[in-house]
Amino acid sequence: MSNTNLWTPRNYERGEKIYKIGDVSSKIYRVVDGLVKEDYLTEDGRQFSIPHIRGDCFGLDGLSNNLRTSETFAIKKSVIEDLDVVNILEYFKTAPEEAYDLFREVAVRYTESNIIRQKMLYENVEDRVLSILRHISQGNGGVSVRMSDIGEFIGSTRETANKMVLSLLQRRMIAKIDGVIKVLED
Repeated sequence: MSNTNLWTPRNYERGEKIYKIGDVSSKIYRVVDGLVKEDYLTEDGRQFSIPHIRGDCFGLDGLSNNLRTSETFAIKKSVIEDLDVVNILEYFKTAPEEAYDLFREVAVRYTESNIIRQKMLYENVEDRVLSILRHISQGNGGVSVRMSDIGEFIGSTRETANKMVLSLLQRRMIAKIDGVIKVLED
């Protein structure tokens, strides 16, 4: 958690919406614990999703103080901190190291979203599933996630995600114990 009192922590239940498309973007967010899904719609109506894990910032369109271009949900019980953009200058003054980290996070998020879009275009579906599972289970030893969420993360359906997970299980690239999926070492 942050060392300033400008970030406000809040608990979110699984499935709870954090913000929706069109909301005024007056805050930025950081995942303290849990897993968040950020959904975008393309101009042609397709949806793609970006997962956010512990330490990730999201809602960075809040820095522009425009309307939200995505909507976010807690995929599992999560603790999320928010920072009101009117406090951002105070935040920069009181926590310059964290402010630097925040700007670095903006750059990382931009780069990662472009990588995810490229993977959706060029990687095969099974590799996209494996990449997403690696990402969202980072540091947790595994992750419990719905097939519909995996499908959205890879730009596909729940059924396709399920087939790919079964294939990865059969090939012993992942293991699933008590609903928790763990990526096995290469």
